[in-house]
Amino acid sequence: MNSGWYGGGLFPFGWEHYLAGGLLIGSGVALLFVLAGLIGGMSSVYSSTWSYIVSRPFFRQPSLVSSRGWRLAYALGLVFGALLWFLWSGQSTRVAVSIPTWQLFVGGLLVGYGARLSQGCT
Repeated sequence: MNSGWYGGGLFPFGWEHYLAGGLLIGSGVALLFVLAGLIGGMSSVYSSTWSYIVSRPFFRQPSLVSSRGWRLAYALGLVFGALLWFLWSGQSTRVAVSIPTWQLFVGGLLVGYGARLSQGCT
């Protein structure tokens, strides 16, 4: 059994797909900025999406309301991009650790809230 940082320990499924994913996300964010002058931060997507249904002053800021259309399309592109990757690569969508869907949903909300609370994510 390989227990190195790249084998069974820190990266049990290998490190290459993490590198490829990071390079693709970084390239996409850079292209969005260079070609359109837009900053593709996910914590802003979180806030601007909530502006559709929450009427509190924070969510009604002009910068959030005016950008929510492209930000929602950006987020959907990430979701559909991941789906296309799984379909194209032939990998199973089953994960080695089974986590109930509701926990993933609640965890996503908490991470989004925490990133927004700390003035953005990395």
